[in-house]
Amino acid sequence: MYGFFTSSRFSSSGFSHLSREIWDPENLIDRSWYRLSQYSYIDPSKRIRTVEYVADQNGFHPSLSIPNEDTPVVAQAKQYHAELYDKIAARNLEPSRAIPKDTRTVARAKSRHADLYERIAAEHARIAAERRAQNPHYEEDNNGHYDANRANYVGSESD
Repeated sequence: MYGFFTSSRFSSSGFSHLSREIWDPENLIDRSWYRLSQYSYIDPSKRIRTVEYVADQNGFHPSLSIPNEDTPVVAQAKQYHAELYDKIAARNLEPSRAIPKDTRTVARAKSRHADLYERIAAEHARIAAERRAQNPHYEEDNNGHYDANRANYVGSESD
């Protein structure tokens, strides 16, 4: 186990700092480590603010002695953001009424793809027919793929 503790204070600014870190390499479950720390400062309105935090494998977790208060501008921005978010979320829940039309380029690409697919399927069917004709023990799996191991095993069994 490893650990350390530090403390510092700067009286002219009112800043203070307290920190403790612990790491346990012997813990084989999660090789855990964490840092407990706090610091204080005097804000512009002459209030002492203290931030305590834990930093560990799950992230940074601060806690404020005096929570920050939103200014009117920040509160208004948060409200506007929430309204926009709700509007977008509602719009995305509705099924789309207009199905987009394919551009000419997309339509040509789809047509070429369909043609190639048909040619490849016909070629595969021709090859399968040839293999069935050459090997009476030719078998396909449930997906129509040639199973060479199964065909060889079945063929060697009856010969």
